Amino acid sequence: MALSKRAALSRFSKQIIVPLIDIYQLLTTSVHIFYDLSGDLIAFNRGGSLFLNLRYYESWHDSDVQSNETSEALISWYHTLAHEIAVSIFLTIISNVF
Repeated sequence: MALSKRAALSRFSKQIIVPLIDIYQLLTTSVHIFYDLSGDLIAFNRGGSLFLNLRYYESWHDSDVQSNETSEALISWYHTLAHEIAVSIFLTIISNVF
């Protein structure tokens, strides 16, 4: 991984994702970061794990976070995680019904 990706990955995980993991009381082993080169997949869940796209973080928030302006990134990823958690819960309920 290029050095620039490592730095962005570090900022994303330490300054944005770890605080949100604490808020949602998630297991750190259930949240993963991936990077795709194209496509519109911001985040998804599978098998009880959440997957977050580093490319979207970089595009939308990394320059602000580098300047210690984390509010918008935290709010955005807070909602992204909320959505993925809700979908995961819904899918668990549906799978138990059918």
